[in-house]
Amino acid sequence: MRLGDIDPFMVLAVLGGAAIKVATSKPVTMRAALLTWFVAVFAAAIFTGPVLHYMAVETDVMKYAVAGMLALTGEAFVRALVSIDKEMVFKLLREWRRAK
Repeated sequence: MRLGDIDPFMVLAVLGGAAIKVATSKPVTMRAALLTWFVAVFAAAIFTGPVLHYMAVETDVMKYAVAGMLALTGEAFVRALVSIDKEMVFKLLREWRRAK
């Protein structure tokens, strides 16, 4: 991929969406906010093409929507992981053992 091949509207959509999501979410540490923002951008940049290919979508109309959904999903996933504390891990382990 060359620098000239990058779609500026795609970059704007992904970066803007990730920044707005981090800014409007529940307050976390600066480190956690940067991590969630990075993962949001990474998920959108890396997985948009494969998801569109898997869904057999040949038009660029869905590209921005899929990138936005992947950015939001990646950010939410990492935010959930960052918010886990020791007590929650132990509670989940106890529930998992009880379910067996």
